[in-house]
Amino acid sequence: MWDLFYYMASIGMVGSVGYGILYVYDKNIAVNIGKQMSWNTVKAYHKINLELENLKKWYNINKRDRVSKSDDELEDELEDELEQPNKIEFIGYNEKMDTTYTTCYIEGNDYIKNTKFDLMFLKKTEENTTMYKRIFDKETIDAKMVKIEKPFIQIELCQDNKKTPIHKKLEGFYLEDNKILDTIFLKWYVKTFYDIILNENYTLSVIDTEICMFKMTKEQHVKIKDKYEIITEE
Repeated sequence: MWDLFYYMASIGMVGSVGYGILYVYDKNIAVNIGKQMSWNTVKAYHKINLELENLKKWYNINKRDRVSKSDDELEDELEDELEQPNKIEFIGYNEKMDTTYTTCYIEGNDYIKNTKFDLMFLKKTEENTTMYKRIFDKETIDAKMVKIEKPFIQIELCQDNKKTPIHKKLEGFYLEDNKILDTIFLKWYVKTFYDIILNENYTLSVIDTEICMFKMTKEQHVKIKDKYEIITEE
């Protein structure tokens, strides 16, 4: 085993010496090689993390399927459903007042009907998963929610010379036909989940599940389809 460590250390040392000689001989080539090596390292890191996450999901699904529920557990679940017949909530955000209104009472609710909201969602929790479907018309509310595989593995909010990861809480928004990451969405989202005030000048640094890296500005948003589409507002 120590021979293996010695062998790997020797390779690393030789590689470092070789890179140092190349840097002295031709700085531009050395810098380009360094950038390529850094990119390949980042790409490999995210690919490994993605595979580990998929493996974990597969294990949890199979583990859950192997566990049979007793009659008492099934009866308890049924009682919980009867106690909470309406699991869908309405969320309305008013940008000017910077307030969020939440209620389970949707049909026949005069406050929802008569109030203008800048951002609206239906929130639904099932099997310990909370989903947020964005709606634009209060008159015709469709509560159908279709989850898709997450399209992004990392999203960072860049403002005030600081980068803050904000992708952890986005899982519940990856629903078919959802519109996300526009300015009004981000203003509500980062304050609600991260207690951050969105500045006027911000950008997003994004890495998708294909390990493609790109920037987004406040003129852009994401439309969720089978995967995703970047839309630039005119």
